Amino acid sequence: MRMQTATRQHSRAEKPLAKPRRKRKNKDARIWLRQNGYNDVADMIDVVMQRWEAEGKSTRRNWWDTLSGGVDGRPYTIDGQEFPVLVAAQRRQHKPVTANAIQRNVRENVPAVRRDGRWPSQRSEP
Repeated sequence: MRMQTATRQHSRAEKPLAKPRRKRKNKDARIWLRQNGYNDVADMIDVVMQRWEAEGKSTRRNWWDTLSGGVDGRPYTIDGQEFPVLVAAQRRQHKPVTANAIQRNVRENVPAVRRDGRWPSQRSEP
């Protein structure tokens, strides 16, 4: 019989289960929120995301969609937390600006929508 050696390089228990998430620098909505005086809104997002992480959820969300509101500017409620509607988010998402949307700085300049080519837009852009 052949004997097995105890000098294995790696065991299965040592391998990571998933790749760590790569953080995008300056693309995160929370970074923009903090830079433009919406620290309270960024903190609300952090609380929800920390709760998801503690529960072991891998939920992902486009926070710009959440902050732009729903039909007629209705605020979204995510995980029991109601999020305010922001003028900048509505403009970024090409939604009409509603009366209930807040704006803390007239010179807010939101980052452009990221185009990655995975899901091309069906509408023609001028």
